[in-house]
Amino acid sequence: MAAQSTYSLVFDSADTGVVQTGFNSVLNGLTTLCGSFWIKPNSTQVEGFPRVFQIDDAGDWSILLQGSATALRLLIHGIDVNGTLTADAWNHVGFRYVSASVFKLYINGSEVASGSTSGAISASGIIITAGGRTGGGRQMVGQLDDLALFSSDIGAANIAGIAGTVGVNG
Repeated sequence: MAAQSTYSLVFDSADTGVVQTGFNSVLNGLTTLCGSFWIKPNSTQVEGFPRVFQIDDAGDWSILLQGSATALRLLIHGIDVNGTLTADAWNHVGFRYVSASVFKLYINGSEVASGSTSGAISASGIIITAGGRTGGGRQMVGQLDDLALFSSDIGAANIAGIAGTVGVNG
């Protein structure tokens, strides 16, 4: 289990991450999903593809670090987009998957990538993990704070507003 530092979760690559189950009825069939979280990736990130956040164990909805502390990669329902984080500093990440067709990635309130896809979330065995994969492996090194998911479009202005607030204790 991840440690807690004041108000954020701390991951040291030795933990299995935080795992939550039972979201099938909530997520199944959604055509809009937005998210927001703060991340402070450690510059001593382990090799591989550490998971920051994942909605299913198959990796269809994953936010991961791509081989370094600063390369953020999102794989969401067939979309593969990238952004750059600052190591050893708090970064705000937001995403919008709207009407099962438009996807946008925001870092520190600014849109950095977008794509398009189709289809609703298919929830057969949904497992939400943060900081690693279900059953271990691919753990991140750093901190996460204020992870939130929304089943409605929160809009770019709200993501920028969240990014502009002091939402972390770092």
